[in-house]
Amino acid sequence: MRQHIKNQFKFCPFCGKEDTFIFDDVKMFTCSNCKQTYFVNPVAACGAIIETPEGILFAKRKYEPRKDFTDLPGGFIDLHETAEVAVRRELEEEISFVPEQLDFLCSYPNDYIFDNMLYTTLDLYFYSRLDFVPNVVAGDDAKDIEFVKREDIDMNLLAFSSTVKSIEYLLKNIK
Repeated sequence: MRQHIKNQFKFCPFCGKEDTFIFDDVKMFTCSNCKQTYFVNPVAACGAIIETPEGILFAKRKYEPRKDFTDLPGGFIDLHETAEVAVRRELEEEISFVPEQLDFLCSYPNDYIFDNMLYTTLDLYFYSRLDFVPNVVAGDDAKDIEFVKREDIDMNLLAFSSTVKSIEYLLKNIK
């Protein structure tokens, strides 16, 4: 079930009154009682497209949301962490490998539903092209690892719309 954020707040976090939030359908709630404003901003996440002679490295998701779907290794950016640090941490956790060179590629918004809560994310993607196939091990949120040639990628098996868009961006812009 897609629980929109406007249905997730029952009490104002400022004054505590029930059912006083008015959502502007774009980015903020305003309490009709205390007039305080709560802004809704995206949650930051990161991922990596690692291309090798055997293909692009994908991870099969171990957990919901989108369990068993194909995804790029990555995850949420922690508080006070840069995207560059986060992507390296996530790669170490999920595949036990971090390329020396990771360059920012693109970013896309995404809807991430976890425990019936909708999180709007901004997914930042990094890219690395290797001339070797790294020794990787699935860990943390990754159930399995696979390398897929560009021409064999099935977009219907990818976990999230931002993953699809990042791969489409790669195929169009990086030869």
